[in-house]
Amino acid sequence: MKKQLIPIIVFHLFIVSLIWTQSLSSNTITEKEFLSSRAKEKEYIKSFIYATDGHPSYTIKGEKINSPEMLVRFYRKRNFRPAWNWNKGLLANSEDILKLIKEVDEHGLIPEYYHLDAIKDAVALLQDMQKTGVFPEPEVIAELDLILTDTFLTLGCHFSGRCANHLTAEAEWYANGNNMDVGPILENALMKNTVLETLRRLLPSQESYARLKKSLAFYRMIATNGDLPKVPVSILLKKNPDADEIKRLKKRLVISGDLTQDNKRDKAVFNKALKQAVIRFQRRHGLNSDGVIGPLTLEAMNIPAETRIRQIELNLERMRWTSGNLGSRYIMINIADYRLDIMENDSSVMSMDVIVGRPYWNTPVMSETMTHIILNPSWKIPDSIAGEELLPRIMENPDILTNKNIKILSSWSNNAEEIDPKTIHWSDITIDDFQYKLRQEPGNTNPLGNIKFMFPNNFNVYLHDTPGKNLFSKNTRSFSHGCIRVSRPFDLAEYLLQNHKGWTRKKLLDSVKTRKKQGIHLPKPIDIHIIYLTAWVDEKGNQQFRDDIYGRDEHLYSALLNTAPRLTSASNLTFTIY
Repeated sequence: MKKQLIPIIVFHLFIVSLIWTQSLSSNTITEKEFLSSRAKEKEYIKSFIYATDGHPSYTIKGEKINSPEMLVRFYRKRNFRPAWNWNKGLLANSEDILKLIKEVDEHGLIPEYYHLDAIKDAVALLQDMQKTGVFPEPEVIAELDLILTDTFLTLGCHFSGRCANHLTAEAEWYANGNNMDVGPILENALMKNTVLETLRRLLPSQESYARLKKSLAFYRMIATNGDLPKVPVSILLKKNPDADEIKRLKKRLVISGDLTQDNKRDKAVFNKALKQAVIRFQRRHGLNSDGVIGPLTLEAMNIPAETRIRQIELNLERMRWTSGNLGSRYIMINIADYRLDIMENDSSVMSMDVIVGRPYWNTPVMSETMTHIILNPSWKIPDSIAGEELLPRIMENPDILTNKNIKILSSWSNNAEEIDPKTIHWSDITIDDFQYKLRQEPGNTNPLGNIKFMFPNNFNVYLHDTPGKNLFSKNTRSFSHGCIRVSRPFDLAEYLLQNHKGWTRKKLLDSVKTRKKQGIHLPKPIDIHIIYLTAWVDEKGNQQFRDDIYGRDEHLYSALLNTAPRLTSASNLTFTIY
């Protein structure tokens, strides 16, 4: 079989040789010379791989290799054969990659990081060689081959967001974190002459990503044109701001698109149109939309465009991390927006408020599959809550256990012994030696409410109802211990159980009245994506910004500064992604 392949390989080499010889203006090389050159290129690549494999730093003529593990794996699988001048020609492929590198700035990435200057210089050199009829030295071709491969692998990683280690960049990011080897994708792209198209297809295809990318260009334009005008502090809480304050406020709202140019020409008074513009601004920033310019509204208005640019770049990065196939139907929860959406074909068909974890009980980001719901759930009170929060209250008033319908168990096993609280000497117990398990039974006082929505995960996080409905009226809703409380649990349950054994809303309500715990498997499991976005553009084209309630923007920015210059505001740094 191998003997049969030899003539085919030689034929392909000869074709490549013709591509080169036809492109030269005067001199030509023989097939023998071409084959000799190819052999030397292979030996150079092999020597480079053997010399650098296992070392922490990989460089080629001063260019740092960014995806060393995949680079080594890629060439080993090829038996060290050069990759880039087998089909369209080395120069054509180099120009394709060069074209794409120049586009990455639109995504908040840094062109210089992807060997821009090295490839640009190599293309210029090859073009000069074509004009003078000089065939490139094998070492020159081999070095460019390695650099082009590293560029494709790194772009593939960054475009798809599927092979960087997010745990080093953002400690609580677990959404869609499957690692991907870009090497086979490169091999296929080279074979089909689709380098440019293949890389572009790795970018998120969701409209939400395209909208935010467009917004990045808009805010960069604002920064270039002199930033967003400052609204004076003197306007705070004034019922009748003066004319100069009104003019500056209007100018600020016109630039951000909250006020139309027509209304800008109105008299310098705080009229209905201006109040509506302020309300639009407040809604886009998750603020109390009362049309009054208070401290929080003024603070949001005076955030510089450069800060917003960085915020958009960070969230484009996050969107790339979750850019895989989300499916045609799924639940999306944005922690920073306190919002749950049921998505069908990239559009929201149901939306509701949620309550998420407190800053010191962060709700984790993840992608899982919801499989069942539980009516009248009991609550296995976590040890930390039992010891730190409940124990002091029990010691003060042991009757709280009876009043809250809480049982004391010896363990979480199915045959655990129930312990009479009267037999326990509470005054002798401390947090450190509190070994009991507490379980709150179904009822009006149970913090899980009437329904619990389950998607097995490593954090024991779930969605649930809550008796504390009043908290949904708050503008900032980070009150839980990490799980997510939903404002419309019966609407969500009815949607998930539609056409399933007669589980109508009435049947759900009747079953809840029994106070009997009951599990119901969903007829069609649904993926749930819990994300953390502080900047996005909604379906109506409105740029939305939210407070970074967990400080994750700053954490991500610092991590990328230290490990990866993937944002334009970090363009002077260098790193290796592994």
